[in-house]
Amino acid sequence: MSKRASKYPENFTPHIPNINYGLLDELAGYAVRRAQIAIYADFYKSIGDETITPQRFATLVIIGTNPNLRQVQLAKILGVARPGVTAIIDFWQKRGVVERKKIPDDRRSYGIVLTNEGERTLKQIQSIVNEHEKRITKNMSVKEVQMLIHLLSKISNS
Repeated sequence: MSKRASKYPENFTPHIPNINYGLLDELAGYAVRRAQIAIYADFYKSIGDETITPQRFATLVIIGTNPNLRQVQLAKILGVARPGVTAIIDFWQKRGVVERKKIPDDRRSYGIVLTNEGERTLKQIQSIVNEHEKRITKNMSVKEVQMLIHLLSKISNS
């Protein structure tokens, strides 16, 4: 079993009956973390490739919808240090999914773009992630999902 599979086990039980969770049941952060564990476990199972993390998937989406984005911009969007974003881009570049291209009129900057293989890969992964999203939100209405996204954005934007 891989390190990631053990970190996000399929048999994760977010709330075990007859266990007193005390203050934890009142903490939004604890509820978000329990949900994240369940979501990540399903994500990895759905993708079937533990090297494709939610962050690496998000990177492809951002690059795919913002061609020629500079690395420094991508780091800011993802909330990671520049060396971290370099590692993510290197990961996808080794797979032939993205490439760095010189930006005209700026000798120091490179834009990141999807290759043809990258466009195919992104389309394939997005399809899997859409099914994953349906599965994890199956007990919620469309309006509840929208509300959840809205409420979580209030935390991340504060």
